[in-house]
Formats: sequence, C-alpha cells, structure tokens
Amino acid sequence: MDPLSGISLAGAILQFVDFGLRTVSKGMQIYRSVDGALTENLDLEAVTNDLLVIQAKLQCSPPPSDMPSMPSKDAQAFESLSATAAKAAEKLLERLNMVKAQGRFRAWKSLRQALKSVWSKRDIEEMAIERRDHQVVESLERSTAARTLDQASLRVLQALKENKDVFDASLAHQTQIFTGTIAKIGDSVERASSSSHVDRDKQWLLKMYVIPAMIEGLRFPGMTDRYENVAEAHGQTFSWIFTPADGRQPWDSFTSWLEEGTSIYWIMGKAASGKSTLMRSILEHPELDKHLKLWAEDRSLQVHKFYFWNSGSILQKSQNGLFRSLLHEMYTLQPALVPSTLPDVVRSTVALPFEELSELKRRGEWRTWTLRELKRSFLAVLEQTVKTTRYCFLIDGLDEFDGNHLELTSFLKKIANQPHVKLCLSSRPLLALEQELGAYPKLQLQDLTKGDIRAFAQDNLLNHARFGSLADEQPAVAAELIDEIVEASSGVFLWVSLVVKSLLEGLTNHDDLSDLQRRLRDLPAELEALYSHMLNSISPQFYREQGSRLFQLVYQSSASLTAAELSFADDIDEKLPLKTRMGSISAEDLFRRTTDMIPRLKSRCAGLLEVPHNFRKTSDPSQWYSLTS
Repeated sequence: MDPLSGISLAGAILQFVDFGLRTVSKGMQIYRSVDGALTENLDLEAVTNDLLVIQAKLQCSPPPSDMPSMPSKDAQAFESLSATAAKAAEKLLERLNMVKAQGRFRAWKSLRQALKSVWSKRDIEEMAIERRDHQVVESLERSTAARTLDQASLRVLQALKENKDVFDASLAHQTQIFTGTIAKIGDSVERASSSSHVDRDKQWLLKMYVIPAMIEGLRFPGMTDRYENVAEAHGQTFSWIFTPADGRQPWDSFTSWLEEGTSIYWIMGKAASGKSTLMRSILEHPELDKHLKLWAEDRSLQVHKFYFWNSGSILQKSQNGLFRSLLHEMYTLQPALVPSTLPDVVRSTVALPFEELSELKRRGEWRTWTLRELKRSFLAVLEQTVKTTRYCFLIDGLDEFDGNHLELTSFLKKIANQPHVKLCLSSRPLLALEQELGAYPKLQLQDLTKGDIRAFAQDNLLNHARFGSLADEQPAVAAELIDEIVEASSGVFLWVSLVVKSLLEGLTNHDDLSDLQRRLRDLPAELEALYSHMLNSISPQFYREQGSRLFQLVYQSSASLTAAELSFADDIDEKLPLKTRMGSISAEDLFRRTTDMIPRLKSRCAGLLEVPHNFRKTSDPSQWYSLTS
C-alpha cells in the first residue's frame, strides 16, 4: 500500500475521533430527524464510506515498479495500520446504522438503549487506533514510495515527523475526552431514566393508593344522612319552580337564573315550610340539567349538594363538614385534581411506607382536616377548572349551620362571584341571612305552596277508602275540609303532614266529616303548640316515659340510628349484652326487631319519630332504613 495513503487514512481517523465527540454530545437530538439520524451523523457516514472506497482502491492498486516483491517491515506496518483504520471505519458505520435503525427516540428509555448499544465505553476504546509511535513516520521516510510524493505531501510528512509528540498527545487527548463524554452522557441518561422510573412509580402510587385515600378520607359518617332522610316531594308538588318566566310569577324566575344568571339564588321560608323537600325535588328533577346545560354550553357541568342539620353530628352542621362533602363529590368526578390542589397532604402521604398507604385506602376517614386547607383546596379546584367546568351547588339549611352565619355567607358570596359557579341556598329568613342574601334573586316558599298543600292533603285523604265514600255523599263538606286545612297551614308543610295523620287516624276510627272538622279545629294552628298537643295525647302515662327515652336516645346519638339499633338500645333487658353469645345476628332477627319498632314508635312518639315509608328488606340489613323525625 502507498504509505502516504495510509497516513492520510490515519489522519482521517483522528478527525473521526474529534468529530465523534461533537456527534455524541448531540446524541439527545437523534429523535428529532426524519430518519432517526443527526445531520452530522449523515455527514460522518458519507466520509467514512468514501474512506472505505479509497482503502479498497489502495488494496487493489499495483505497487511501484521498484518496490520489492516481498513487503518491507515499513510496508507491513502500513498494511496493518490500513487494516486497523478500515476496521474502525466499518465499525463506525455499523454504529451509525444502528442509530438510524432505531428510528425516532421519543422516550428516555429508547434513547438510553440506543446510546448504550451504539456508544458503550468499551466500543469507543476498541475503536481507538493503536499508535505505532515514531516507527510509523520513520518507516515512511525509508519507504521507496516516499520518492513519489509531491512537495505538499512531503511538507505534511515533515510536519508530522517534527510534531509527532503533539500528534500522539492530541490523539490520546481526543480519545480520552471522547470516551469521557460518552460516559457522562450515559450517566446523565441513566439518571434521567431512573428519574423517569421514579416518576412512573410515583404516578402509580398516586393513582392506586394516595388519591383514593385522599378522597375516601374526606368522607365522614352521616355525610348524606340528612339528604336521604328528607321526604320526597308528593306527586308533582314543587314542579312549579321550573315554570318558564312570564313576568306574572310572584317570585324571581328560577329557570332564568339557571340558564343565564350567575351568583346566588335564595330559597327562604318559615320553619317546616318544605324548603328541604323543595331542594331535594330540584336536585332530582330532570329539568335541572336541561336548564343548566344551556348555561354550561360546551363545558362540563357538575351539580353538588350539602344539607346542614342542627340535630346531627358536628360535621353535619359545620363548615368543615360542608367543604369535606363538596370536595369528596368533586374529587370523585375529577381525581386528577387531587395532587395539584392538595399538594402538601399528597406530598406527606406519598412518603409513607407502602403498608401504611394500603391501610389508609381501606380505613376511610384517617386524618383531621383543617377548615383552612379545605377552603384553600376548594378554591384551587375552582381556579384550575375555570375554563373547563361549570358548577352548581345546592346548599340546604343555612339556618341550621352551627357557627358564624356572616363568616359562612361571606365565603359563599366569594365563591359565587366566579363566572363558572352558581349557588342555590335555602334557609329560614334569619336577620343575618336576610342582610347578606336579600339582594339576590329569591322566593318565599310559604307564599307559593297552597296548591301543593291542597294536592298533598286531598291525595292522602282520598287514599283512605272511608274518605272517598264520605266525599261522594257530602262533596261540599269534604271540599270545605280540604280548604280549611290549606288556610290553617300558613304554608307549613310539616303542620299539614301531622294534621293529615290525625285525620287519617280518625277515619280509621270511623269518624264522619263533622268529626274530622272538629278534630282539625281542635289541633293548634302553630307548629310548636301542635307538638305539645300531640305529645300530651300519648296515653297511658308510661307510654310517654318510654317515648321520652326513645327521643333522647335518638337525639344523643352521634349518627343516624337504624330502627334495629334503636331496638337494642331500648331493650328492657339491660343484661342482654352480657349474656348473649358472641356472633353475627341473623337477618331474620334484625328484620323482626325493625318491624316491631314501627308500631312502638307510633304509639310512644305520636308520629313525631318514625320509620320512612319506603322501607324494604334488602340483602344488607344495615341499609334497611334509618329513623326520621
């Protein structure tokens, strides 16, 4: 082989090493190109291919005429150098093709695998050209082929001889930097990949354990008891609230507020006028979504509820309970919001051992929530969904909230000022609430329910066969009795309900219409006085004592009681827990206890404490029914 060609090939390989440093430093850009290769890589591939072609031509070219038939040691050295250079070039091409073959690396894992397979430290070290020290240059000088070199080539050869130490040091330095850079890039990719694994593990923990634990931890016993125990609207009562606005209704149009308005709608009414029943009717009415979707347009729509209850637990009548309940419903629909809106809680929870996380998911209520963090998280959810979601919150019984009404209403007004939020609130017209809510759209319920009360009284009385017969005989008297009930009610639904029960009892005792009118007129017109009248009617005296015990058990309970639970608490055998064998009670025994409690409550509590009418036996006795009062 021509020695000058050999040294040219060696010099090109030195350039490869230097150029390779720049190529690998940009290894993270591989995925950006159309065919999975950097522009520099394509250039490098072209040069390497050209060198291989030159090397092949050198091997095939005839030796000079005066060259001995047996190759000299110098020629052998160059042959070896040429072969090594060719091998390095082929290996470099192979690595470049591997990069291209990998395609576009869109993930750290793919990039890491590509760099490992193409640029391992061992591969780079194997590609380093073994130096022949000064023997290479000296061999060139003694070569007969040197006589054929032109002046430019001779100057290159002389410069190489005079600067061989610089040449050697440069080659070693470039190789060292090249190899070190590859190692650093590999370490960087390893760390990024490891971080990616950690992120994936964290995301899995968040999805499977932390977020469910957060959501379940917001739930509390009795959270929906009040809502579930509110009487359902009778027939089509309260449907009038969805009447389209025509300017003649004696209330601010509710449908217009649903479709166009924002902020607050206030449903106010005297005690026991049916506010909670109306709120439940609104929530369950199909017209609600229909009107709200006109307001929501192309955004997601969410409707959430909370019912304050002053006879319930602390959480059932507090702001803490309000926001825990609302957040529980909101996060249930949007679990992905938990990490960004409860960051501190999530951060501390993720750090827990896996065994504790598993336990939290099963345990339910597992931490104490501060009102400050609940409010902050609630506002964060609203802020992060302002462009995607519209909310309508129905909050019943503000007057039953046990706390500062001004503080509560101020925060609710702050929420309602947001353009994607509506609040429908109900309460008695307390002075503090009137001052805060009086300027908003509203209605006064007791002035609007005469038709509902008439329908309720008439339907319930006509369900008794005797009243139907009496009404056929004396239709005018029967109609007069219904009118009298409506007028005496003053819009108080609970009063009507209690009066109708008394009249139905009279019909069972074969009262005629005149007897029913007398019974009605003997009942106090005011609800509180009616309560006293009903309690005083309990007879014999020891029934009152037993009724008092039942009322106190229910009142002092920290959560809603089922009829079966009350039967155990009221059992006259005080030693029953001590002498009963441990074990599960059968469904039959539970059913017997609950059905026995129904007439006992009627006779001892005068209908003021009762079992819901929708009682039914299911596979889970604990879900049969809770008491209502």
